[in-house]
Amino acid sequence: MKIEGNYTFQLPIQDVYDALKDEKLLREAVPGKVHFKMTSSTHYEASMDLDVPKFGGHYEGSIDVTDTQEPSFYDLSAQGQGPGRHVTAT
Repeated sequence: MKIEGNYTFQLPIQDVYDALKDEKLLREAVPGKVHFKMTSSTHYEASMDLDVPKFGGHYEGSIDVTDTQEPSFYDLSAQGQGPGRHVTAT
């Protein structure tokens, strides 16, 4: 599964940057039942129940914020385990 795109926000860049690191907004942006727990400013523990054909089930893993250049960008690196699957994403 590949998710990508470009979006233009009519807001100050710092507001957008802060919003994209907000736990509540991240939960709302990902399909399914998602739980994030921020354990540091750059690390989250996560679990989710995903209801998507061929990929559905319960997943658990971690998400790390990497390559940060505030307020311009940051990368997310995710790793997890699901029903018979190992998932990685950036």
